[in-house]
Amino acid sequence: MFCFETCVKLCYWCEHIYYYDEPGCEMRLPLEQLMKLYDLEHVQVMREEESDAKVMIAWSWKMCVICFRGTASLKAACVDLKAMLKPYYNREVWRAESKLARLAAVHHGFQWSWRHQDFNRRVLDWVVSYRQKHPHGKVLVTGHSLGGAHATLCTLDIMHELHGSLPPHHLSCYTFGAPRVGNHAFAAMYDKVVYETWNVVNCNDMVPLTPK
Repeated sequence: MFCFETCVKLCYWCEHIYYYDEPGCEMRLPLEQLMKLYDLEHVQVMREEESDAKVMIAWSWKMCVICFRGTASLKAACVDLKAMLKPYYNREVWRAESKLARLAAVHHGFQWSWRHQDFNRRVLDWVVSYRQKHPHGKVLVTGHSLGGAHATLCTLDIMHELHGSLPPHHLSCYTFGAPRVGNHAFAAMYDKVVYETWNVVNCNDMVPLTPK
């Protein structure tokens, strides 16, 4: 179920990941206040330098927030431009859940940057470890623009990694101005296996309408 409060809180996270741990950048909302939105206690950042992917992870025993940054450099813009469709790399694992899984294809740049140099593996290994230590901890995944695309791919992979041990209400994905990640077959497969994803968009924003 869509939660407006969650949406607003994660919007703050999506704004501040652009500034956190960046030289010469100052967060408009102090980190302490950002952490208090969910009573989080720890924070870390993971990066992949070649694609300029960045994720900010904050957590406590009861919840973790996984926030991906959007396009903030020429490197990331080049990722956006790799718009041809490629087969979704993990589509075989979902064939039992969706008849269209075998046809699932995604934006090449989004998939490449999510998987490049095991960026995805580092994030997913962290999530698996977190759930082992905190089996009742909820997982919130979020991101703006390109970060929303990464959040979508991440959420689907979390479902695979934790399939069978993750209650429906323990994983949610909220994206802001996210572009289209894949084709209709990918979208149908995603909707079959992911319990809750919300993409918040501005009606005049062209990014959520791309790529065609």
